[in-house]
Amino acid sequence: MQEHEKVFETQMSQDTGIRKKIESSFKKDEGRDVMLKDLLLIEAAMASDQIIVSLDESARNHFYETAKQFNEFKSIVWVNPTIAEEEAITWLEEGAPPDQRWLLGQ
Repeated sequence: MQEHEKVFETQMSQDTGIRKKIESSFKKDEGRDVMLKDLLLIEAAMASDQIIVSLDESARNHFYETAKQFNEFKSIVWVNPTIAEEEAITWLEEGAPPDQRWLLGQ
């Protein structure tokens, strides 16, 4: 991937503010642990192109619901390449333009 210039390297740090908001806003059985485990995806998206491509529907659903309370997540596009209706491969081949259908919190 690097030799084809498909890897974007950036210096990023954990967003302790968001982490603390999740820890204080949700109980363990409300998906807190799922979100904390995958918060790195959100942090990477926020530090780069605002896009997450992931198979993890559980995490996406939790972050989708959380985005209704956390404005920080609302500009993040989350697409699952295994869901045929999302046509993720075509979307990626077209340069992954922002798509309202996959915005968290929509």
